[in-house]
Amino acid sequence: GLVAGLVAEFAQKAARKAVAPRRGPVRLGMMRHLLVAIDCSEAMNCQDLKPIRFLCTLKLLEKFVEEFFDQNPLSQLGLIIMKNKRAEKITELSGNTRKHIKAVQGLANMVLTG
Repeated sequence: GLVAGLVAEFAQKAARKAVAPRRGPVRLGMMRHLLVAIDCSEAMNCQDLKPIRFLCTLKLLEKFVEEFFDQNPLSQLGLIIMKNKRAEKITELSGNTRKHIKAVQGLANMVLTG
């Protein structure tokens, strides 16, 4: 008795949802454009994170780039470094994961100034 009534009610709700018209357009995804600014000043030489703050930042940035493109495959990413009161573009906006990761790995030997 009781179970049969619940099953019938669930089936009726599912049928109503299937027949009901959709409201508004469906968004399949959203284009995102993201520029990441990396601090390359002397303050990043601080050893509060092991081995130094800068290397920890680069390692986390590598993981972020991979996850960002996994979750947002249509998106664009670019990298900028800041040092000596100047900003320098490292990579253009693009969807190439390997290009960004290679650029981040290349920053590991950079001399931090400013």
